[in-house]
Amino acid sequence: MAGKAPPPLAAPLTVYGPGSYHVVGFQRSGVPGGSMKVLFLDIDGVLNCKTSRQRHRGLMGVDPRLAQIVQNIVRAIPGLKVVLSSSWRCLEDGRAVVEKKVVPCFDITPLFDEEDDVRGYEIQAWLELHPEVDRYAILDDDTDFLEHQLPNFFNTSPKTGITQQLADKIVAHFLS
Repeated sequence: MAGKAPPPLAAPLTVYGPGSYHVVGFQRSGVPGGSMKVLFLDIDGVLNCKTSRQRHRGLMGVDPRLAQIVQNIVRAIPGLKVVLSSSWRCLEDGRAVVEKKVVPCFDITPLFDEEDDVRGYEIQAWLELHPEVDRYAILDDDTDFLEHQLPNFFNTSPKTGITQQLADKIVAHFLS
């Protein structure tokens, strides 16, 4: 991943929003060097795992035990914003389900064409549009992130999902 540059931000991104497609412009929000803290949240392999019994649309749903761990992270970090980076952002009601069963989502990451479908690029594009972010964490079971994002990456196992031990590391990361 480290050698390949992310797709250029020269044109608007087409992003799937709840129930429809919409275009996100490239106006930056906030002030560079601001004080926003962001948790980029994946769902599958983080909020569900091999032993999860909950289902959503015939697929694995959100495990309430794992959702509680993420809720505790959000409570521990005042003002923490959650950005949905999961493929659940593409489901018609994916964001709504996450907001009902886990936490409110501040935003979603953009979607790129399939050939550029690397989550690290999507997160980088979102960060470039939000220079007010001063600290972030990526919570995911996948590993397709950019080299400079790795110090902010917290890897879960699809066998267990998020653990309390990993949650403690994320809280410490935000408080350091």
